[in-house]
Amino acid sequence: MTELQVVQLLGIMYTAIGVGFLVTGPDYLKAVYANFAKSPGLMLFGGFLSAAVGYAMVIHFTTWDSLVPAIATVVGWAALIKGVMLLAFPAAFEALCHMMISKGAALKVASTVILALGLALLALGFEVIPG
Repeated sequence: MTELQVVQLLGIMYTAIGVGFLVTGPDYLKAVYANFAKSPGLMLFGGFLSAAVGYAMVIHFTTWDSLVPAIATVVGWAALIKGVMLLAFPAAFEALCHMMISKGAALKVASTVILALGLALLALGFEVIPG
């Protein structure tokens, strides 16, 4: 996969997640966070998957000569760090999930940020804006 294809895929995924969270409302999002927080197996799997994908992106995308490969590299590092943190410190992520559940405004802000990021990545990935 090229950097451009990774940015396109991330744009599609983040946009779909952002729209889904905003359309389904806070109850669905609270259920997602609650389910994640009470499932050690899901946290372990999520950490493993995130670390593996992040590592693959980090070793594959190493150039910073333009915006698209830089975004792919940054997202790879973020995924790797998130995965390692999930594997090493699951209680911290459980606490974060509980915090997100308790603050309805935080859920709406997070959903809006995810949607905005997805739309920006789509525009960049499909070359609506130059990268």
